[in-house]
Amino acid sequence: MKKAALVPVITLCMLLLCPLAALGAQPEDIIVLSGPELDYFDVYPAGPELLAVNKDDKIGIIDIYGHVTVPLEYDYIGYFNEGLAVVKKDDKCGFADTSGNIVIPLEYDYAYDFNEGLAMVSKDELCGFIDISGAVVVPLEYDYADDFKEGLAVVGRDGKRGYIDARGKIVIPLEYDWAFSFSQGLAAVRKWSAEVEEWSFIDKRGQTAIALDYDWVFSFKEGLAGVEMDGKWGYIDTRGRLAIPLEYDMVLNFNEGLACVEKDGLKGFIDTRGRIAAPLEYDWTGDFNEGLAAVEKSGKWGFIDAGGKTIVPLIFDDVNNFSEGYAVVKKLDRWAVIANAAVAKADNFISFEAYREGLEEASLAYIAELEEALAEAKAGLAVAEAALAAMDSAPGATGAPEAAENAAGQPPAVSAHEPAKTERDDTGSTALPLAIAGIIPVLAIVIILVGRKRR
Repeated sequence: MKKAALVPVITLCMLLLCPLAALGAQPEDIIVLSGPELDYFDVYPAGPELLAVNKDDKIGIIDIYGHVTVPLEYDYIGYFNEGLAVVKKDDKCGFADTSGNIVIPLEYDYAYDFNEGLAMVSKDELCGFIDISGAVVVPLEYDYADDFKEGLAVVGRDGKRGYIDARGKIVIPLEYDWAFSFSQGLAAVRKWSAEVEEWSFIDKRGQTAIALDYDWVFSFKEGLAGVEMDGKWGYIDTRGRLAIPLEYDMVLNFNEGLACVEKDGLKGFIDTRGRIAAPLEYDWTGDFNEGLAAVEKSGKWGFIDAGGKTIVPLIFDDVNNFSEGYAVVKKLDRWAVIANAAVAKADNFISFEAYREGLEEASLAYIAELEEALAEAKAGLAVAEAALAAMDSAPGATGAPEAAENAAGQPPAVSAHEPAKTERDDTGSTALPLAIAGIIPVLAIVIILVGRKRR
């Protein structure tokens, strides 16, 4: 009977752990999606299975297999929240759907993507909010406005900030010099004057929940907020108690139970108890998302898991964080979409090892092209040097007038039928050294590129 009673408990635990297990990617889970070559200047996530791409300073949308869904004709495209994204063209912003249809006309000077059903828009340096139909819900009358978070938005006027609700009603007066959005029911605000400068966290009634004595603070995330005093950072809990000592040079918010911290110029991750989860050995990192974080060392990017294990090797020139199971990576000026097969579904893909072998072949071909260019440049330099040497050694080309003057004690006779030559003709031998000087920087660049690719 006791064993039977444990079955529901074990089943429940397994169900709860399944999502966590899915996040625990292994190197063999990483695959590369097949599709057209992503030959773009920049690529970044724009929504579920959608990517914004930039080529020749024009931005459009492709799906994860590289097929264009929105033509590359915009100056900016945001992230598709609630089915719409900000698009900008000719210095005006509006909103488009995932097929590229303009849903809200491009009439604003600036706009944020939709959040909680409303989007901040700006015209003539005044801010307000519209709903998904394009109707103005909060009049454009503020100098500053941020996204709605937890039902309230920060707004500013005449240098002071406060909060409004989704109907545009001011619920917390505009009396603060700085204010962050609400997170976990609390918002960081600051007042300062010639006599005092103070931070605090307020609740949604505008009442002080936590009085603070720090130089700077972050919003709460996963129960902790970063705080700074005299250049050192740590974390406080929602009661204002110091939970992680002020010992780091920089900290970021927690995400999936881990936060990036920096000490002596190197970054790593700690857990919510302050324990080191991934060693501080990276030059740069992203946040953890779907169990993986982008990390960079010596100019190369890859991904690690929550235990600090390398899941995607650090071989890329640029990457974006995983989202919906996918991430974009850049190598040899080409982008590719990789996927965590434990989370995402993919119909057309190759293994990461096959992709890496292709990269190695492409890298060898690139090196061969550079070495061929180097050989041609060296050959051209040799020809130029030989021509210069021949001109300098030709009779009368250099030194002959001076030699004659030294021998006879007077300048050599000049024929009435030929012009006097008092210096070398600049149209020939002087031009060659200039040409050679122009070749040398090119050679240096090629040599440096070859050296980098060999590494």
